[in-house]
Amino acid sequence: GITGFNLANFFARNLDNVLIGKYWGEAQLGLYDRAYKLLLFPLSQITNPLSKVMVPALSRLKDEPDRYRSAYLRVMPLILLVALPGVAFATAMSDTLIPFVLGPQWRESANIFLALGFAGLLQPLNNPAGWLFVSQGRSGDFMRWGIITAVTSVLAFAIGLPYGALGVAVAYAVSEYLRTPFLWLYVGKAGPLQASHVLHAAAPFVLGAHLALALVWVAKPMLPAQPIIALAGGAVLSYVVTIIVALAFGAGREALREALRLIPARGFSPAPSEAK
Repeated sequence: GITGFNLANFFARNLDNVLIGKYWGEAQLGLYDRAYKLLLFPLSQITNPLSKVMVPALSRLKDEPDRYRSAYLRVMPLILLVALPGVAFATAMSDTLIPFVLGPQWRESANIFLALGFAGLLQPLNNPAGWLFVSQGRSGDFMRWGIITAVTSVLAFAIGLPYGALGVAVAYAVSEYLRTPFLWLYVGKAGPLQASHVLHAAAPFVLGAHLALALVWVAKPMLPAQPIIALAGGAVLSYVVTIIVALAFGAGREALREALRLIPARGFSPAPSEAK
């Protein structure tokens, strides 16, 4: 089942490049590829290392539903807290970020980056769902979901392809929003974690990141002209807005308290006296 998922996922992750390259040429493919790798590839690097810890840990707890649910719902909001404000700021400031990071010759990929950024606002939430399928021994469900994702992604690519790389990016982002509710309903059909649990824990940060994106977009004209200062200001604003929104929810406050507990206390203790 896991092999089946990986094959379907590999197909879905690469077909967009094949189609853009074939029908729109290397220039459009280059713009799309740079935007995709700059945004979505780093997100996978947050969850992939954690999976090596979380899957074994959750597997050991699968016969203890309350502890299993608690363990997942402690980690998932922390991922969202770290990742989503960064995605929101980068998406809103794509027209500044792309030339600054990649150079002015890649400026045309900023709109593609902007479209993919909306998919990026959901991927840190959705990617860890694989931990649940695997740790619960539901590899068949995992494979079936991979096939559903591949099929719907291919349909999205086909719809967006006539409009070039930007059309593919927009269609892919829309498909991510349409799939997300069905993913969590599918996850919740068995096992200790229900869609309502995920909604309760994730909503403060997903909502906060979307509001942060909107506010950073509105504030862009008021930020300094120097790119590095503007980007730093946008990043700070995005994290502040997301945290403020999260504080309005009980689940958000609990996640923030958990994040503070993970920060090691740095105290000063007197040096031990030397032995006489």
